Amino acid sequence: MHLIDGSKGKIRCDDGEQITVVVAPNAGVAAVRYSLDGKKWGGGSFPVNQANPPHPPTAPLRALAVAVVYSGDIGGAATLTVTGSSGGDTSVINVTQAQGEVLDMVLYRFYI
Repeated sequence: MHLIDGSKGKIRCDDGEQITVVVAPNAGVAAVRYSLDGKKWGGGSFPVNQANPPHPPTAPLRALAVAVVYSGDIGGAATLTVTGSSGGDTSVINVTQAQGEVLDMVLYRFYI
């Protein structure tokens, strides 16, 4: 996988590449929730496969949203790491709770 224009959330993949998502929360995180292509997902890994033609080359093939839900008013943090089975770049995003913040949402788009 390769980060597009250095963006940690806009990722180019090889056809059939397996994407792995790891979230490492601290004690201030109550829950981590995932949505893959608009549907609840349990986390882990998923493939990025070329869609049946016609598919606009500028449209993402997969979309992932990760919600980090905090348990208190301050002190929550998590590191989100995304890797691909073909190697290449690694996306690492650190989120830190601002005073009174309830959650952080991180969005990823995957292209071939």
